[in-house]
Amino acid sequence: MSYRVQVFLDYSELPSRYEALLGSSGAQFFFYRREWFDFLLRHVYDNAHILLLYAVEEADSGEPLMLVPLRYTQADSAVHRAHTVAALGHLENYAPSCFIVDPARESERRELMTCLFRYLRKPQHASQPAKADVVRLWPFEVDSALGDDVAAALGAAGFWIQRYANSHNTYEDCSNLSFDDYMAKRSSNQRYNNRRKRRNLEKEGELEFVMITDDSDTEAFAQAIDDYILVSVHSWKPVNTTVSSPMIELIRIAAKQGSLRLAIMRLDGNPIAAQFWILSEGIASMMRPNYHGAYARLSPGVVLTSFVIEYLLDTDGADSLDFGYGEDEYKGKWVDSARSYEGLMAFNPATPRGVLYGALHIGGQKIKRRLNGKPVGDPQPGAVAR
Repeated sequence: MSYRVQVFLDYSELPSRYEALLGSSGAQFFFYRREWFDFLLRHVYDNAHILLLYAVEEADSGEPLMLVPLRYTQADSAVHRAHTVAALGHLENYAPSCFIVDPARESERRELMTCLFRYLRKPQHASQPAKADVVRLWPFEVDSALGDDVAAALGAAGFWIQRYANSHNTYEDCSNLSFDDYMAKRSSNQRYNNRRKRRNLEKEGELEFVMITDDSDTEAFAQAIDDYILVSVHSWKPVNTTVSSPMIELIRIAAKQGSLRLAIMRLDGNPIAAQFWILSEGIASMMRPNYHGAYARLSPGVVLTSFVIEYLLDTDGADSLDFGYGEDEYKGKWVDSARSYEGLMAFNPATPRGVLYGALHIGGQKIKRRLNGKPVGDPQPGAVAR
């Protein structure tokens, strides 16, 4: 099979023949959509990063086979001034690096990736004015098929490869579980505490739970955002992490797409806890949980988390609960699994900066191995350093 690579600067440039690929199940995940990438470019990355949509097509027919949104920059702090093509993502989100492949051509995924990475070593499009010195892609679950395919494709394209630890994630697979089934997996102590804490809250006054999933009811949506802001500014968390204008914008984006799960708990009409989740393709991702500090003794966060999970499982039928970044102790009470993520840095041995940074990153590891008395070999294209 013969392939070709096309580069687009914006989704609006994609020809109509890409509609089917963008409408495929693999492209519908919230964190693979145009709106998410636009949000990141506006609020996470500065003007030194530009969006490039790399597309691999069938050479003769032009049929779209794979689309990969990436960013091009010379401002990556790990490889200063190197021409770098990198993943477009956020550390708090655990969607693996985005490779949208035609479901009918999934068996060709590694070959499609190899074609793309060979192109990056010698581009032919004005939007990327130089060969990629470095390709930096993350996250990939350790030992995942996707991560292994990307590493193999980078190696086949001639890059020197380094794997590095990226982050840690806590989650639970809840496929076909009801909330009762889920709670049966929790400790008897946790089940008792959940009931007790809810009863204690109910003794304080009238308890109300609200779940907002979209913006169709404008009044209810506006009130929920106001409640979320009020709870957040009275919580223990830095205000800029919870009620910054970008965070409120992300809530609105999720609402437009029906992916929002904004839960509010009120006591006698006063908001005392709020949680922002995103539900997409069966994965429920916790974004921001908060409770009003004045009610801390009543554990409103615990009670609201129980309500949210019940809604996600019994109403939405969520397949997975993702509690995001970090190893906070409380997460282990709600989800039973953890996984590690890694990143891949690939250095182009055909460019001076590729060789320089390959020597610094991979060579630095070799020095450490030598000091530890471990065997050391010369870097070869496709070799993976850990």
